[in-house]
Amino acid sequence: MKFAFLVFLFLAIPALSQFSDKDKKKLERILCSGQEVEEIQNSEIQDLKLEPVPGYFDRSESIDFTSEKHSVQYISDRPALLREFNAFRQYVIDSVCRDRVYFQMENHEDASVFLKYEDFYDEGGKEYVEFDPSDRALNRSLYRLDWDAKLNYESPGIQPLVSHWYEPFPKRLYRQKEWMEKYFIYRYYYPLDYTNTANAIRRKIIDDTSSISYDFNNWINRSTHPFDIYSTLTRIYPDRNYATLPAAGISLDQAEAFCLWKDTQINAQLEKEGLPFYVRVRIASVEEMFMQPICDTEMPIPVLDKTEDWTISMEDYGAFYNEVADSVCRDCVYKYLKEDALAARMLSFQTLYFSESDMEYIDFDPADRDVNRIFFSFKKRISMGSFPVEVVNKCAVNSSDSVDFTYFYRDLTAKDPKTGLFSVAKKQVNIPSPDSFKITDKKASVHQSLSYDQAVAFYNWKYPVHRSGETVGWTEYVFPSAEEFEKLKKGERVYLTSESIHFPGSLFYYTIRVYTLGRSED
Repeated sequence: MKFAFLVFLFLAIPALSQFSDKDKKKLERILCSGQEVEEIQNSEIQDLKLEPVPGYFDRSESIDFTSEKHSVQYISDRPALLREFNAFRQYVIDSVCRDRVYFQMENHEDASVFLKYEDFYDEGGKEYVEFDPSDRALNRSLYRLDWDAKLNYESPGIQPLVSHWYEPFPKRLYRQKEWMEKYFIYRYYYPLDYTNTANAIRRKIIDDTSSISYDFNNWINRSTHPFDIYSTLTRIYPDRNYATLPAAGISLDQAEAFCLWKDTQINAQLEKEGLPFYVRVRIASVEEMFMQPICDTEMPIPVLDKTEDWTISMEDYGAFYNEVADSVCRDCVYKYLKEDALAARMLSFQTLYFSESDMEYIDFDPADRDVNRIFFSFKKRISMGSFPVEVVNKCAVNSSDSVDFTYFYRDLTAKDPKTGLFSVAKKQVNIPSPDSFKITDKKASVHQSLSYDQAVAFYNWKYPVHRSGETVGWTEYVFPSAEEFEKLKKGERVYLTSESIHFPGSLFYYTIRVYTLGRSED
């Protein structure tokens, strides 16, 4: 998808002309912290009556704005971005965790670090009351979380308090921690107006909640095998914080929650810097959207020749086989070593570690080999010469032997009801020795001698999606179907066909209205 990149336009209209250029530049910087925005004039849209745009939310009535008293209005340069919505998701996770840490920490003083507190004036007693760290429920109702307080999820005092919200260890994909998003709900209120300060807020008696989970069912339903375009996008899209990818797979409630969160974030920054403005953020109306070119709701996929990517050379296959054989040998040596301490030398372990099964810190026990192997991986470099020769010889893989390779992936057809995450599927494939091909040329292709399952096992080794990053194109993690692989074996070229993929759900633009403190919205 191609998005136009527009510069920020800040016009010194009369309503803002009374403020300094320094204040205006600060406001400009804060408003553009998520993405570029562009000014629009209310006079240009007030007489427009347009039909809704397919694939876009239009919720101008979600928060009631008047058209007369705001100083200036802006609209996002693009639909709300994935990286913006991911920042909102992370805020919800951090907020819920901070709340739990505050209430669950044993020491009152340590817990109070996470509150932005001060002594307060008791209207009933007509006196200032000193902050009492022991009354946590009262304090939390009075004070906001202190976001300057560092929260390290891996620190000894924090990890036991939040670990039960991670996917249980045995169910994880390659030991990667994943939050169980069903526990993270954004609770929000609708602000009505500001009076003289950014903190003076009246709220509607409406208390809504919103999940932070993406919904990619539209893609999942179109998937034909676990590694096609739609499955791959579903697995990696949420983590691809590219500059132009839109927030897709979200509901109207989530879009509205995002706007209210962004509203509070901008106002908190304006207050922190002492600027005489406040803002209101909302989903853009269809009339506001038409003030600039509307981005497409489809992601065009060009024709991609995947022949070279899916061709398996003798050199690459040999590296794959050797790594699998080495892993099999290590597992065997670890199992048959008589001395526990000697076996423990093969692991990258911590002498004191947090056991998520026991929810406490425990000492590493070399005798508990099965548990240790679950929690800790082998060291990257292990010299087999330091272990008994008879054990190493017993476990050595003959170059003519086939070996078993096991890989894991998220099964998008099955969700774990306890975690709310896609279940992890396991696939074990027997891998033939390169010697069995009778090929000496390292550049020669060997996929003609492999089954489809063996080829997919190789692709999962070469392109491990759980290690995907933003620097690698996502199409590398798309693997052929059985039919496409058969074409490849016959020497035919294989392509990802050109198509336009609709983003799941609806996209949305948002507007930011800037008001001057001391002026009412209505």
